[in-house]
Amino acid sequence: FECCGIDGSSDFFNTINYKMLDRNLPLSCCTHLLNGVCLEIDSYQVGCFQAINKYINAYSRYIVGVGIGVALYELTALILAVYVCRYSIKEDEFD
Repeated sequence: FECCGIDGSSDFFNTINYKMLDRNLPLSCCTHLLNGVCLEIDSYQVGCFQAINKYINAYSRYIVGVGIGVALYELTALILAVYVCRYSIKEDEFD
């Protein structure tokens, strides 16, 4: 999603790891690394909450459509299974 933190890279500023590791951000936040180090200037500025919401809003119709399609497929399979079971019952041969 090309994002960093929940609201942005500033989410990491008060963490112990950020302060102990010479103010380096997690590697997943960087657009490109400089000697394996992620600095604030090289990080994504958009937070992941905003990026994921944008993605869900853009593709929500497709997600709902696929969900409805799967539900209809399963309902049809259930009805056919009940139909097959109901009309294929034979008399018990053990009587």
